[in-house]
Order: sequence, then C-alpha cells, then structure tokens
Amino acid sequence: MHSSSALTPDSPSLKSNRCMPSSSVLTPDGPSLKSNTCMPSSSALTPDRPPLKSNTCMPSSSTLTPDGPSLKSNTCMPSSSTLTPDGPSLKSNTCMSSSSALTLDGPSLKPNTCVPSSSALTPDGPSLK
Repeated sequence: MHSSSALTPDSPSLKSNRCMPSSSVLTPDGPSLKSNTCMPSSSALTPDRPPLKSNTCMPSSSTLTPDGPSLKSNTCMPSSSTLTPDGPSLKSNTCMSSSSALTLDGPSLKPNTCVPSSSALTPDGPSLK
C-alpha cells in the first residue's frame, strides 16, 4: 500500500474497509449512499439516482461512464484512465488511477480495490478477506 494511504477501520457504519489517500475524505454511509465512496478532496459526490446502482467517486476532470448492460455498477474513472471491461473475472468495477494496474476481483476479494498510482498490486491470496 502507498505510504500516504491509510486503511480505514471497519466499523458498524462502514460496510467494508476502504483504501483512502491522505487527501481524500470518506463520505458517510447514509440512506442515500449504498456503499462508502473514496472521494478526492477536489471531487464532488454524484447524486444517487435510479439509473445509478451505487454512488460514484468522480474527479472534476472525469466523465461518468454510462451504466449499460456490460457494467454492473458505475465506475470512478480519471480522465487519463481507460474503462476496464466488466468481464467474468470482475464482480464489480474498479477505481483505477491512470498509472495503476487493475486488480482482479477474485473469490477472496469481496470489495472493490482502489489502487494508488504508486502502489503495487496485491496478490489475491487466501490471507486477503
């Protein structure tokens, strides 16, 4: 994990741990938010509308990807990133920085993983819940 990131504690109001860069703020998990969102300080939280299955962390320079048949949920996509296809090995979309590698959503990784650009990809092993 990147040295400037810290793992947030798993408390009753957080459904799963989040990789949160030091410049980000964690949004509260309220009635209108289906899951917590990693939100950079310069970003605005998109509203939770019927066509969006979950809220989206969207930097100001990014565009929101459409929620189509091949996407199970919306995607946080920096402007220089490419959208990863939602294939059989990905249970949900992934927040991917421009220089990051896509983490494989395998059986032992339940939530999505935010990978900072300078972080290394962690292997999907039995010790990762």
